[in-house]
Amino acid sequence: VHGITKMRKALGRICQGATRCCAIPRKLKSFCCSSLICKDKMNIQKANVCEFKFDLRDDELHNYKLTDQAKLKPSLKSREDHLKDLKNEKNNFDILIIGGGCNGAGVLFDASTRGLRCALIDAGDFASETSSRSTKLIHGGIRYLEQVFKLESGFKEKLDLVIEGLDERNFMLNAAPYMNKKVEMVVPCSNIIMAVYYYIGVSLYHFLSYCKWLTSNYSYRLPKPQMLFRKQMVKHFPMLKKPAYGVRFSEGQMNDARLAVQTMITSSIDNYEPGMKGATVSNYVEFVDFIKNKEGKIIGANLFDKINKEKFKVNAKAVVNCTGVFADAIRMKDDSSASKRILGSRGVHLIIPHNYTEDNLGIIIPKTVDGRVMFILPYQELTIAGTTDHACNIEHAPVAPAEDIKEITKELSYYFKDISEKDCLAAWNGIRPLVLAKTKKLGKMEKVANWFKRTAASLKGKDPNTLSTKSLTRSHEVEVTPSGLVSLLGGKWTAYRKMGEDAVEAVLKLHPEMKPVHSTSINRDTRLVGSYTNRQVQGCEENIHEFINPCAQFLQEEIKFDTATSRYLVEWYGTNAVHVAKLGRELNLNDKILSSHPYIKAQVIYAIRKEFAVTVRDVVFRRLGIGFTNSKLAEEIIPLVAEIMEKELKWQGKITKKEIRSAKEHIKSLGQFPLTFQNQPHYI
Repeated sequence: VHGITKMRKALGRICQGATRCCAIPRKLKSFCCSSLICKDKMNIQKANVCEFKFDLRDDELHNYKLTDQAKLKPSLKSREDHLKDLKNEKNNFDILIIGGGCNGAGVLFDASTRGLRCALIDAGDFASETSSRSTKLIHGGIRYLEQVFKLESGFKEKLDLVIEGLDERNFMLNAAPYMNKKVEMVVPCSNIIMAVYYYIGVSLYHFLSYCKWLTSNYSYRLPKPQMLFRKQMVKHFPMLKKPAYGVRFSEGQMNDARLAVQTMITSSIDNYEPGMKGATVSNYVEFVDFIKNKEGKIIGANLFDKINKEKFKVNAKAVVNCTGVFADAIRMKDDSSASKRILGSRGVHLIIPHNYTEDNLGIIIPKTVDGRVMFILPYQELTIAGTTDHACNIEHAPVAPAEDIKEITKELSYYFKDISEKDCLAAWNGIRPLVLAKTKKLGKMEKVANWFKRTAASLKGKDPNTLSTKSLTRSHEVEVTPSGLVSLLGGKWTAYRKMGEDAVEAVLKLHPEMKPVHSTSINRDTRLVGSYTNRQVQGCEENIHEFINPCAQFLQEEIKFDTATSRYLVEWYGTNAVHVAKLGRELNLNDKILSSHPYIKAQVIYAIRKEFAVTVRDVVFRRLGIGFTNSKLAEEIIPLVAEIMEKELKWQGKITKKEIRSAKEHIKSLGQFPLTFQNQPHYI
């Protein structure tokens, strides 16, 4: 043991002095350096605190490569600059992406890092529909693994879906370590046999994830599963009914709307990766119709600037449809005879008080009464409970039906003491875009089988024409039409990078004349903006999660923020929190918006100048993240945010009042007030 320790220290010194481009595998480097890091962790933390002073200096980074400069001090263009580039008809983009949710973010991230010139538009704000109304969970899909165990139909496809999801989960936890974090969950079990069954299942789930991690360059991985007994269950979940046994395992948790914005920003930075061309992105730009040549091939699109009320056109070699549940509407503008490919599935989530879960420890109910999986997860000092899974109509700003809310609270009442609809603080509804199989001619035997299925459904009192959302896969599909429209259909947040890669591969196959700098995807090891420190770009390998505490400590010492504000800013912006603080110091706006909460005025200005925020709703809901979780605070903070935006954007009084009214109405429509089901159904 002593000999191995000496060898690790010796190799560690060599590895720490190696350049970033050296051929030493990251796993070996991490193993060798760990003895040195663990030996004097406090000194390293002090060194990290000191290094953030580097980010406050205004001098040029003469000794750094362009890619390192872009990671440490990115040059971020304003929304106005992006819009000017988009409207410049001299620009001929390689790819125009319609839709700024998780699908669009994934395509943009992959295409821009390959060196393609891209543009992305969204008719509203980024991630303002389904992509900001998810379960906030990064997971491989453990319920599909159980279906593989039971050898259900399509088990091979479901196993591939699990393995892909676990691989992408590893990517997301390493891509934005300040924002995407571990969340532990417990499967409650009534007896030891059930506990052993689920322990074997989650152990296999963890083993598959570990195998994918071994073949990657990622330094962070999730811990092993663990069995919990009655005393531990009572300690962690005092509100749980009859806790006997539990199986504890780990998944990832994200801030979905924030992740979309950070991906857009990262993709817009020149030279963030070698040969990378910063993308042009604009929200509140609506797609009107396609521009086609004489052969009927798509060569661009006509667009409409909703803020300035102006029509313009964009030239692009390829157009990718990433509009999620609204994909069919875009497909039918290309071909009016196109068949429907998207089925909307209603996913309702509730916000309930934090006392139903422990900090960073939630519950997964593997099988509800109707066979679904339900998650009860801690999130921003509250608890998310959901979700439902019912076919629904596709619409903007969908409302959460009362029956779905009752369905969730009824299911929770089987497991928790004294819970009812009165405990529901908020609710939201996100419509999943499930992909329907392409229509095909059926043989005689298939027609007979379908007749029996429809007859059986009728006998059970069910509508035989109603499709079951549970039977449809959550995987994605890339469709290419004869005119050249590429549509990315279906999918989920966890696989957003892989979905983008598949869509870009389809574009390159369709347009062999495109010559990207990198012919294959290179973003598997790319971290989002805010994830790099001075030490890391110089080649020092360390735990990528360990910069959070030193950066927060630096903000306390240098900018004089309190602990809560410092921690919040780092978890929201990563190392870019230093740049937010610097902007606040320049404008004298580092004081809090409300004295009792960590939000500072500089965040509003930063959201406008660097994060494409246009309305008060953009800032309150998707840049500060208040609107979905704390209605009273949101209503209190809206006039204060509007006042700051009025000065920055030089609004007239009428515009400010309109923005305040619109934001407050949006809170009510989202159901952020405590719900009174009999009188005022204020939920989505």
